[in-house]
Amino acid sequence: MIFARISARPASFSRILICFAFFQLFISAAFGQTTITGTVYDKQRNALPDIEVELLDQYNRPMLQGGRTRTDGTGRYQFTGLGDGTYTIP
Repeated sequence: MIFARISARPASFSRILICFAFFQLFISAAFGQTTITGTVYDKQRNALPDIEVELLDQYNRPMLQGGRTRTDGTGRYQFTGLGDGTYTIP
């Protein structure tokens, strides 16, 4: 005789997770959130940690909110939650 036990819990959790992922994707697209990332290097291509990076708007004005960040230990920086548009990093 063969017995099998089937659990509906993983399928339900998977459905919830998939719905959540689609919801997050929809929300990000609906609000036009953009992320800008990069790395700061010196002339010898060494990554530079703890450097301030400034983001300018389409009119080359400093962003009032979220327009400054610092590089991490590997020289990387990230600006998140930006609206669609043109930005400059001087």
